[in-house]
Amino acid sequence: MLPFSLDIFISGILLKGNSDNITLKGGLNAAKETHPLDFGLYMETTYGESKGVKNANSGKVVLNLDYYILKRVETFLFLSAEYDEMAGLDNRSDAGLGFKYDFLKDSIKEFSTSLAVLRSYERYFDENPRWIYRLSLRPKFRFKYGGIRVFAMVFYKPNIENFHDYLIDARANILISITKHLSLRISVKNDYNSLAPEGLSKNDIKTFLGLNISL
Repeated sequence: MLPFSLDIFISGILLKGNSDNITLKGGLNAAKETHPLDFGLYMETTYGESKGVKNANSGKVVLNLDYYILKRVETFLFLSAEYDEMAGLDNRSDAGLGFKYDFLKDSIKEFSTSLAVLRSYERYFDENPRWIYRLSLRPKFRFKYGGIRVFAMVFYKPNIENFHDYLIDARANILISITKHLSLRISVKNDYNSLAPEGLSKNDIKTFLGLNISL
């Protein structure tokens, strides 16, 4: 028995014939709750090719520490780094501090919202890097019913100095148990960049089907 919870997932799409396309996504989510201090680590990477041409190459890692001030109120510190070649992003690194309020939280359901201030470094290909401050507003929902687990959250991250410059990171997962430790995983992720580099789409939606191992 591990001293912390661990989910490992792998998913993807493989098409052969008129359209040769392969896209794979993998990662892990580890958490340890030692009330009043919680620890979390999330990592993911995605790679894809279509007819031998790369069409997906991204990765992300997030580390967070949460400390309960009151029964439903937490303060937290987190660090994150990510890249997305197809979105023109060479590196985005964030460090943030904020507060979270749990409206509901038990073994079956959870609904919370958080607000944080981020110090963000962004470097896009063919553009000068920049340091900015962003706000991060994040509602999160989790629900479990029998062998089905549902998870959804949305990050809204505006530039404090220019609210027309904002990012939205929305994601949802549905896990359907196959065995005690193995589940079918359906995931949808939507990334929106209001000031996407010229020639690139502001909106990027990815849907994956795969397996999840819970330890």
